Amino acid sequence: MRTILWGDGTRYDNPNARWGSPAYLLLPGNARNVVSPKRVGHGNLTRD
Repeated sequence: MRTILWGDGTRYDNPNARWGSPAYLLLPGNARNVVSPKRVGHGNLTRD
């Protein structure tokens, strides 16, 4: 578990983000962590 800071790149739609005081992010290995499917099309913008 880590604290969410302003501008650290955490998205509001992350199912592992808990918003409140303090706001924190559940990491792999934490209880109640949700394994989210890998996003398609959000990778590197360069061509191979």
